[in-house]
Amino acid sequence: MAKSLSLFAPSARPMGVELTKRMMEELGFKGEIILHKESGRTSEDAARALGVPVRRIIKSLLFRSKDGSYVGAIVLGTSKVD
Repeated sequence: MAKSLSLFAPSARPMGVELTKRMMEELGFKGEIILHKESGRTSEDAARALGVPVRRIIKSLLFRSKDGSYVGAIVLGTSKVD
């Protein structure tokens, strides 16, 4: 079964796509990147565009702390981060 990674980026920047490709290679993820023009702003938007339940969506979040450092999280589309 082929693997794919859907990116919702109406104006995808080549550098962002290249960075994602490099990360996929480093992680050993073999597959293709599919760019979507539809909105993926919310998990519900992404699920609707892909025709899948929200529980099949994962989202990546990046937070900047008060001291300027960053923390990243990958969570299910149905989850909230406080």
